[in-house]
Amino acid sequence: MMIKKFSLLLLALCLSLYSNAQLDLSGVVSTNDGKKVDHAVVTLKESLIRHFSDEKGKFTFFNLKPGKYTLQVNQLGYHEYSSEINLASNQHIEVILFKKAFVTDEVIIQSLKMKNKIPIAQNSLNKNEIEEMNSGKDVPEIMDQLTSVVVSSDAGAGVGYTGMRVRGSDATRINVTINGIPINDAESQSMYWVDMPDLLAQPIRYNFREV
Repeated sequence: MMIKKFSLLLLALCLSLYSNAQLDLSGVVSTNDGKKVDHAVVTLKESLIRHFSDEKGKFTFFNLKPGKYTLQVNQLGYHEYSSEINLASNQHIEVILFKKAFVTDEVIIQSLKMKNKIPIAQNSLNKNEIEEMNSGKDVPEIMDQLTSVVVSSDAGAGVGYTGMRVRGSDATRINVTINGIPINDAESQSMYWVDMPDLLAQPIRYNFREV
């Protein structure tokens, strides 16, 4: 009889310890192509606890009671992830998010070519003026006399590593186009005139043949 009572007492004690156990739930949020997702909103619905995934996509919920939880993960541009979890021990899960398509209104991009009648400060150089000043130097040297333009040249010869500023704005903020095509560097947005040929020289005719 004493053994039976002791067994029941031990069982009750184990159940009490189990009910008060503190468990951890961790995981990693990734996209379906394997990229880690940072700043994803990770929520346990029943506990109202919310975390954000770090730069490696990791998240952790500490000191949870055993039981059933609904894990929800949200990130802009991806479908919501939802999963039922029966937490009986420490768990680590993998969360995979799939991209979501958005249907929006059409986007119209318009460009405006500067005209003389537009009330904006502007300077222009015509063909005759360029030919008169052209001495084989880079384009910035030809623009040296324009209003608010400051020209620099590393070697002082006006060719090679030359640059210019317009009203204090450096090359990364000056849009340079040829026949409407931007030629600023795609990565730095700067303009490297040393990479350009003699754009102001007389046109050269090339002969092409099929090979």
